[in-house]
Amino acid sequence: MNFKGDFTYTPRTADFSDYRIYSEFFLEFKVWKDKIAFRMTASDEYDSDPYAGVKKNDFGFFHSLVVKFSK
Repeated sequence: MNFKGDFTYTPRTADFSDYRIYSEFFLEFKVWKDKIAFRMTASDEYDSDPYAGVKKNDFGFFHSLVVKFSK
């Protein structure tokens, strides 16, 4: 079992109060040797100043089957 994640902070260079944050964390279970795995991912995207009518936050929970062809 693996637990990993990514975090990205991206500010707008002209205005640092306008920024985006993306984070993703996943839990991965081996299904068959080191070739096939099952992954559950939670991701969150935040925009401090979105366009009109767009939400500031977007959260998702996903599952996938991972096939690894090489190490």
